[in-house]
Amino acid sequence: MTATELREFVKELDADKNKLISFIELCCGCFKKDIGELNNFVDEEARARALEEAMRASLTKRQAEEEIQRAKEKAERDAAIRAAALERESKLVRSFY
Repeated sequence: MTATELREFVKELDADKNKLISFIELCCGCFKKDIGELNNFVDEEARARALEEAMRASLTKRQAEEEIQRAKEKAERDAAIRAAALERESKLVRSFY
């Protein structure tokens, strides 16, 4: 392609005319598909089930991330408590010598 042809191709890719090319726009252009077809669903029930499943997966992910964060915070608290106990113990040992 010449530079002019490439510029025209990129303009055609920008479906929403925001002067940015999204990954979806790029893929549709490269595979010569209409971006409007992406939202054209034949089976609305399957689409609704897929959206519901995606929402459940998102909720599960969020819960897992929160559980991981709580575990990290607990480990940090436990480490701080253990460090304080070791510090107190070391002061007691030093006082005997």
